[in-house]
Amino acid sequence: MRALGALIILATALAANGFELDVLFTPKSTPFRGPRAMQAGLLEVLYVADTGHHRLVALDSTGRIIHESSQGGSTGELRWPEDVAIGAAGRVFVADAGNRRVVEYTRLLEWKGELVVSTDGETELEPRKLSANGAGDLFVFESDNGQILRYDPFYALASRMGARSGNRELRPVVAMDYSNTYGLIWIEQNGSDILRSDRFLTSVTQLPLAPMTRRPLQVTALDSCLFVCDSDSVWRVRGGVQESASCSELFGTDIRIGDLIIEAVSPTRLYALDRRTGALYRLLWP
Repeated sequence: MRALGALIILATALAANGFELDVLFTPKSTPFRGPRAMQAGLLEVLYVADTGHHRLVALDSTGRIIHESSQGGSTGELRWPEDVAIGAAGRVFVADAGNRRVVEYTRLLEWKGELVVSTDGETELEPRKLSANGAGDLFVFESDNGQILRYDPFYALASRMGARSGNRELRPVVAMDYSNTYGLIWIEQNGSDILRSDRFLTSVTQLPLAPMTRRPLQVTALDSCLFVCDSDSVWRVRGGVQESASCSELFGTDIRIGDLIIEAVSPTRLYALDRRTGALYRLLWP
């Protein structure tokens, strides 16, 4: 693995209503090209699927690149990685969509193994969205048949939802996360609700988030605290209280909420990655 130089915080600004914004990468300084996903691991390390460069990178809380995915596996390097999830004991999973597999890394991004997503043991399916929990479950949304699959810690298929599973039909999943409070939560394409299921994928209910009126685009969960993005705003939901701030309040008028990947590391600390420009921001929410 080649040495990677440090990248520093470029600017700090105090946004409206006490929101504090740090700019870690600008479009001119970013090391990313077309990133698709971001997840926070131990010690606030951020794992970014740098899709255009066919790699996974790990950043510390200042934006310094500290690890990069190494070669490995039956088909070599990643190809169009779509999503990343952090599992039990720091396991790092990547939806390697171009190679139709899920790759597992250590938290230092050392290659550990791979899972070929399949329900019949033969047909390779394309993983698009991932989530994981502390019990060792890995959840995979595959786009070929439109299913969410649950794998146990040993990569055995344990349960599934959608397609011909008999318990629910799914539209394409555009966002997915796991919360110990809410279970598996996800948003379907053009859907008006945030959906949830228990870890065994046996039931589906809606998350009531009134007074939200716009269609949700993204959700990130921290146990009972949720951050939800719609077309204009970011909402924080915790302790039965819902607060919101517009995109222009938080990031300025040149940023579109639909271009951002939001990841929460605490109820007051967010990271936002612009998938269009590669810019990275850290936001403190009072």
